[in-house]
Amino acid sequence: MKHIYLTFVFLLIFTSSTSLFSQEDGDFTIKTQLRTRGEYRNGALFPRNEGDLPASFISNRARISLGFDNQFLSIGLSGQNVSVWGSRPQIENKGDFMLNEAWAKLSHNNFFAQIGRQQLAYDDDRILGTLDWNQSGRWHDVLKLGYEN
Repeated sequence: MKHIYLTFVFLLIFTSSTSLFSQEDGDFTIKTQLRTRGEYRNGALFPRNEGDLPASFISNRARISLGFDNQFLSIGLSGQNVSVWGSRPQIENKGDFMLNEAWAKLSHNNFFAQIGRQQLAYDDDRILGTLDWNQSGRWHDVLKLGYEN
């Protein structure tokens, strides 16, 4: 777990822009995200029972995304770790790093086909959204066909 966080810190420091390098035949991008959130629960969602104490904790999301794009093929891969600070023992070997996005998109004459695990966001996330306010987000395994102009 420690090496995952060190990797994210290294990438945050040494990749100042999202485009790491460009070639004539395509662009490769690396994006990183480290988001922490503290919460204090004192009966906001449900009234506390008598004798219950308030709860407070800090959770985090560490995400790394890799992308490749040329005029015909686009590929996206993204992995993340979502955890609550202090909820796991230090010696635990179980990995919680998950692949949350893996898709490929073929484009030709403004038509496209995108298949794989991906975000779907329609009507400003009202009809079907990504839930990015949630630490883990929402992803779907779909084939998406469309037209872009």
